Amino acid sequence: MYANWNGATDVEPWRFYGSTSEYGPFEGTAFASKNGFETRAMAPFFADHA
Repeated sequence: MYANWNGATDVEPWRFYGSTSEYGPFEGTAFASKNGFETRAMAPFFADHA
C-alpha cells in the first residue's frame, strides 16, 4: 500500500486496516512511519477490503 502525505506534515504514522469481508471485522494490516512524500507499507496478508 502507498500513503501520500500531501501536506499533512503533522501526521505520524500511517496505520492501515483491512478485511477479507466487506463488513469486517477489520484488523490492522500494516504500520508505516513517515518516509518522504510517499510512504510504502506491506501487509502480511491479502485483504479484499481496505
